[in-house]
Amino acid sequence: MINIIELNKKLLIDNLKKIWLDSNSKILSFSIYNKNYTRTESIHNLFDSLNINYYIINYYPKNYFLRYFLSLFKLIKEVKNYDVVFVHFRWFEILPFIWIISKIFRKKIIFDHFISIWDTVCFDRWIIKAYWLVWRFLKLYDKILINLSDLVLLDTNSHLNFFIKELWLSESKWWYLYVWCNEELFKPLDVKKFNKFTIFWYWNVQPIQWVDFILNVAKKLENHDDIEFVLVWPILRKLWINKYEYKNIQFIEWLDYNKLPEYINKSHLCIWWHFSDIWKAKRVIAWKSFQFLSCGIPTILADNEANRELFKEWDENIYFSVIWNMDKIVNLILNIKNN
Repeated sequence: MINIIELNKKLLIDNLKKIWLDSNSKILSFSIYNKNYTRTESIHNLFDSLNINYYIINYYPKNYFLRYFLSLFKLIKEVKNYDVVFVHFRWFEILPFIWIISKIFRKKIIFDHFISIWDTVCFDRWIIKAYWLVWRFLKLYDKILINLSDLVLLDTNSHLNFFIKELWLSESKWWYLYVWCNEELFKPLDVKKFNKFTIFWYWNVQPIQWVDFILNVAKKLENHDDIEFVLVWPILRKLWINKYEYKNIQFIEWLDYNKLPEYINKSHLCIWWHFSDIWKAKRVIAWKSFQFLSCGIPTILADNEANRELFKEWDENIYFSVIWNMDKIVNLILNIKNN
């Protein structure tokens, strides 16, 4: 597997040079989302590894108005002391205001376009049908946000190429950094494994994750008494399923973030793919997979363009499987268990 941290260091330095900055530049890190969000946390860890001087603006009260007000007020107060404003996920409702403040103080903006509003609302979450007027507005708004920035950041080269093609924008301002994870938290632990061969999965049940596919895989394996699935997040509540239909699944409604490494390490196999037919699923690498691999646990990944950028089949603890083919996944799980 490629040394992702070293690769990200090179990508960061090379792209800072595009806007006449380097590792000695001072970065104002701006986020109105949870600062422990894996994407933001991995970028901050990257700054630390390069000894970059940065300051975090992150207020996260439940009241959105208060969150915006406090964050923008702090930005006005601090921005003059820094060379660039690095805008993290999430950003879409506030970037125009950040742009105004940054331009007043003549500061550059790096915008982490981790997700596209247009792509997420129309194709990922299926909230709005394609070609509606709102669909067109969201695509236009994406373009506006991108044009407000000096550099636009994505998470894989596959994702980058898609947006250059779909949004018809110059390649010069686009770049990418792979998500990684907090290696101080996600690491091999000396814990007792679950009694049965346990397959672990967690997320918040979005269409891109294709949870029903995982449930069907579990159903096909329910006659194997020595195999169990542990699925974390509100699957029962969101999908309105009866947990008693699945005798080999342990459903956990919620798990503290700091407890995740323990559960991962207690498991024998982790599943993460984006095994769906949504466009985005083929262009991104799920950051959960980095957490699993950092813990040293065998992990099944989707055989797609994004995962192939970094991973090779049969690298340590990495297994690829094609999407949609349930029988192949079931056989792969059995082969991993038996070996």
